[in-house]
Amino acid sequence: MDKVLVIKGNWQENRFMIEFVNLLARHGISYHCVVNDDKSETVLYVKKEGFNAHKLEVRDTLKETMNLFKFIDDKLNAPNNANRSEVITSQKSIKTPTKSTLQYLNYVSFQLTYKCSYNCIHCFQKNLKKQPIIELSTEEVKTAIFDLHKSGFISLCINFVGGEILGNRDDIFEILEYTQSIGFTSRLNTNSWWANETNFSIGKQCFSTARDFVYHIKSLGLGLFAFSCDLRLISSKNMENLISSIKLCEEAAMAYQLIFTGMDTNEIKTLISSLSNDCCGKLNYMIPAVMEMVDIGGGAKIDKETFSKQSNKSYCNKKGFYRPTKLYVSPDGKVRTCLYAVGLNNCGSLREMTMFDIVKNFPNNSINEIFSDPIKYERAEKELFLPYVHHYHPIIHECTRYAIIARAAEMTAKYPEMDLTEIHKIIAQSISGNE
Repeated sequence: MDKVLVIKGNWQENRFMIEFVNLLARHGISYHCVVNDDKSETVLYVKKEGFNAHKLEVRDTLKETMNLFKFIDDKLNAPNNANRSEVITSQKSIKTPTKSTLQYLNYVSFQLTYKCSYNCIHCFQKNLKKQPIIELSTEEVKTAIFDLHKSGFISLCINFVGGEILGNRDDIFEILEYTQSIGFTSRLNTNSWWANETNFSIGKQCFSTARDFVYHIKSLGLGLFAFSCDLRLISSKNMENLISSIKLCEEAAMAYQLIFTGMDTNEIKTLISSLSNDCCGKLNYMIPAVMEMVDIGGGAKIDKETFSKQSNKSYCNKKGFYRPTKLYVSPDGKVRTCLYAVGLNNCGSLREMTMFDIVKNFPNNSINEIFSDPIKYERAEKELFLPYVHHYHPIIHECTRYAIIARAAEMTAKYPEMDLTEIHKIIAQSISGNE
């Protein structure tokens, strides 16, 4: 491997570097991080033809680091940068768009099912599991993925998530193979129920051991596994499945994310150390990711003290609506820009229009404009949210507020004759589980 980046500090404690390593994994780029003894410097070794030595000065503010992240993403995708060597010290060339745009899009998540054998207390989709829906067919998913490629997105990561897909979608191997065939990298979320199984089936495929399954899914081109990880697992038999899945990924040289939910920095460090001991060595292919809990779905029932461990601030500060880096497709084909705004359909539905048209029409989306214009947002908050806040539990997380406003704006536009009180009762049921 070639030495590519020299980073000040320990990369696992820098949010930007975690995002950057995620980027490498999504592009299918092999990497290895080496932290020196005093943790003052990390050397990142990357095997990427034509991606020469860069030195990165990590920025202090989130805004700067995310802009640099986009800048480096462009460098990776640039067609004629084979022998360039630069010191990245400025973001002057990065322009801030004023209109809704998908130019920053690098990730599309297909929620293929809500079905799941687990009952995580913080699951923000909890209230949707009971609703009868018709899931997207294999061909509908493949057509949407092809339309993304046709729209000019040639280096996306396609994420597949549930619920739990493995065991509930018999077509997942076909979809993964197709995703790989048109040049997209892929990521798969799973709760690892299979990690200690023998003689089990997923779809039409039978596996003697979990090891056989991991090597098979890697052969289909899967770029990254994603495993949920939180404190409830420590006292649960599910922890054994997580440890076994980590061991299998390390053996197969398969990149995987550990998504730490609702945990502070010390708890995450302690758990990583414990997992490393349980797995008998360094977690060389592990990518840590931190995810805050939101008071939506199951999270609406969690006590306030649990939320005190986190910032409860929106990571994107509303930008996720009008210049998102991610799109989310629900099992019934609704496309939204906010992960937490369950039930939102602010981009369109694959049952009513193609993904190609959804992409083409995005810049003219009136709902997304509410979040890009401070005056429009203030008006929407005063008219669509504050008078009806009593329909909800006391709102803790900023993202919950934004999700409610987006849903209210969408439903008001779609059903102009419906009373706002009735609209908020519907939203409160799907977001907060209120009757």
